[in-house]
Amino acid sequence: MIFTMTRNSTLSIIITSSIIGTSLFAATACTKRTEPSTQDALQLLVISQIDFNRSHQLACAKDADCSLPLVCTSGLCQIPPSITNKVDDATPKLAFSTGDDAHSVYVEIASDDYSRQRGMMNRKSCHPDWGMLFIFPNELRRSFWMSHTYLPLDIVFIDKDGTVSNFYKNAKPLDERPRYTSNKRVRYVLELPAGSIERFGIDNSTSFDTTQFNQYKAE
Repeated sequence: MIFTMTRNSTLSIIITSSIIGTSLFAATACTKRTEPSTQDALQLLVISQIDFNRSHQLACAKDADCSLPLVCTSGLCQIPPSITNKVDDATPKLAFSTGDDAHSVYVEIASDDYSRQRGMMNRKSCHPDWGMLFIFPNELRRSFWMSHTYLPLDIVFIDKDGTVSNFYKNAKPLDERPRYTSNKRVRYVLELPAGSIERFGIDNSTSFDTTQFNQYKAE
C-alpha cells in the first residue's frame, strides 16, 4: 500500500517504483514460527527467485538494503516476521482496549519513508496476530491505497495520543481507485488482516497504547 499525505486539503501522492501490498488475511495465513524453505517462501512473496536468492540473509542496516518484500531484521534480509510469526522478546507489540476488552498484536514498524512507502507490498500472507504500524514524524491527514496489495486489509488511523480517528474494513486487494483517508491529522496508521476490526471489536472508542513507540525516530 502506498500512502499519501494531505496538507491543507491538498492531496500529494508519494509513489515508489515497487508497490506495496497492504492487505492481510487471517484464515489462510502462515502460522510457522521457523523460516520457511525457499520454495515455500516464494509461494508467500511476490519476488523472483533470483532476487530472493541474491538478497535473502544478506547483511543489512535497513529495509532499503533488501529486495522487496524482504525486510531487515536482526541485521539480515529476511522473510517478514508477520508471515513467519517469528517472535522474540524484542518483537514490538501494540496493546489496545475497547471498554473492558484488552488485546494486543505484534507489529512490524514502518518509521522511515522507504518502509512506509513499501508497507506490505508483494506479500501473499500474514499471520492473524500481526499487523504493520506506520509511524510518521508529524501529524497530517494520511491517505492509503491498495495498488499492488495482494491481501485484503483493515486500516485504522490513530492520532498521537492513541485515539482512533477513523477506520476502514476489508480494503480490496489491487484496487487503485479508492483512497482510504483519515478524517483528521494522525501520527499512526495500523494495517491489520481483514476481519481484525470485527475480531477485536475496534471502534472509535478504542484506545491504543502508543507510548512505547515514542522511541522510534520517525523520518
